[in-house]
Amino acid sequence: MTCGKACFVCRNLVLTLLLVAAWMIAPASAQEKAASGGPDLSYVTTDAVAVVFAHPSRVLKAPEMEMLPHEIFAAAGKKELGFDPADVDEILVVAEVAGGPPLVGVVVRFSKPHALENMLPEVAADTTAGDLEGKPYLVAASPMEPSLYMPDDRTLLIGMAPMLEKMVAQAKDPQPGPLSTLIGKTRAAGDVTAVAVVEPIREMLGAVLMMAPLPPPLEDLKQLPDLVKAAKIELTWTGKPQASLIVLAPDEAKAEKLETIVNEAIDLGQQMALEEMTKEMGGGDDPVEQATAQYLVRLNKYLFNLLRPERHGAVLSITQSGDQSMQVATTGILVSLLLPAIQAAREAARRAQGSNNLKQIGLAMHNHHDVYKELPGQAIRDDSGKPLLSWRVKILPFVEQNALYEQFHLDEPWDSPHNKELLAQMPAVYARPGNDPTTGLTPYLAPVGEGTLWNGEKGAKFRDVRDGLSNTIMAVEAEDEAAVPWTKPADWEIDANDLLKGVRNSRPGGFQALFCDGSSRFIANMIDLETLKAFLTMAGGETVGTF
Repeated sequence: MTCGKACFVCRNLVLTLLLVAAWMIAPASAQEKAASGGPDLSYVTTDAVAVVFAHPSRVLKAPEMEMLPHEIFAAAGKKELGFDPADVDEILVVAEVAGGPPLVGVVVRFSKPHALENMLPEVAADTTAGDLEGKPYLVAASPMEPSLYMPDDRTLLIGMAPMLEKMVAQAKDPQPGPLSTLIGKTRAAGDVTAVAVVEPIREMLGAVLMMAPLPPPLEDLKQLPDLVKAAKIELTWTGKPQASLIVLAPDEAKAEKLETIVNEAIDLGQQMALEEMTKEMGGGDDPVEQATAQYLVRLNKYLFNLLRPERHGAVLSITQSGDQSMQVATTGILVSLLLPAIQAAREAARRAQGSNNLKQIGLAMHNHHDVYKELPGQAIRDDSGKPLLSWRVKILPFVEQNALYEQFHLDEPWDSPHNKELLAQMPAVYARPGNDPTTGLTPYLAPVGEGTLWNGEKGAKFRDVRDGLSNTIMAVEAEDEAAVPWTKPADWEIDANDLLKGVRNSRPGGFQALFCDGSSRFIANMIDLETLKAFLTMAGGETVGTF
């Protein structure tokens, strides 16, 4: 299929789905349903495994759909499809899977006469004129591309030639098949209905599921093909709107097993969703966040319980009324509005707390400089110069943690048996807001590299910062992936080829940095890299612009 033709088919599919979706949200009147018969299943072949049918024109002509863009639908339909979608009374999709590629055929029934030469012009352009049952037949060059046929001036068949020809033969000499027998004469006016039988594809589904990499708690789902005989989805908007899924099992025992497997999968999904919600909300002390978390727990339970099936003998069903659907839709809208606002507020609060942490570290650095006439070195070292403990340990007395400082053996490395026990006592000032401080991991790192404040074994003096205290970065809040044990003499090793490596995902859009003047500023990822490089050096002599 050519690119243009493929795009054309995609556009037509999208248009069809839009029409069906528009119809689905429009309740049909009881009078319309009473006046309409069930779907015409004469084209449903004996080997069909699934059908879907709907009635687009009913939507577009319904009074409640007055404000749909009818003019656009009509113009686009005539241009791309060759007909006005409002003229389509029924669409029937039939699918077969018979040991090879799936075969699909579509039956479009019009409310007024149409001519084949006007149908789907881009598809017709790649066909050859032929004859089928004495009627014009536009045959595609490949059996896997769509052909067109009109048995009468109000019915259009679209599909792969083998499937289309089987459908025509079935309509001429109807033979009952498992699917058509199951559907019967369902009155489908006002409904969207999809029906599938499993028997013809049970072996294939079983093989696919057996190869699927399902997690252990979901392994039982691989039994589904053996536990399902048929399934039916019905969407009804006549009178009281309703949606239902009905699953027929081979017998009552298998239906009971199916019910157990489905409920276990729902339980797992509920647990995973709750864990994700909890992670997104965090564990802050803000009462609004706490109340939102409580609401999400309640919402999570409600939504997943809607999916739990009821079993009656060999039949499982899940049915939702229009009132429930409206409540769920309204709830979804509220949550979609509420969560981003809560998350934005939480991020703003955490960003403010992170900035405050950096300022406290900066104040501690200045106090250390006042006492020792220099900043701490990057590490506490032994007599041979080997790094033992980080600068974060060295400034503990200046962040009101002198008692903790005195517990360290300063002549031992950070991971000695004694010092390692102190990891879990990380002060809150070193913890990323929202993270658990008992992990001992900190994102507050010094930039280490040539020309930085931390280049060398000895601590720098403020008089050596010739680029200016307000233009030189002292520390950063790195991303979680770059966090280190807070007592370990490890920091942000600057990558000259990627200056943002380790910090670009610290906060949405950038990271926070502590400057030598004690200020904390947010640096966007879009910063000019030459400017960032200038901020990282303390005596480079660069001219720093705005950022």
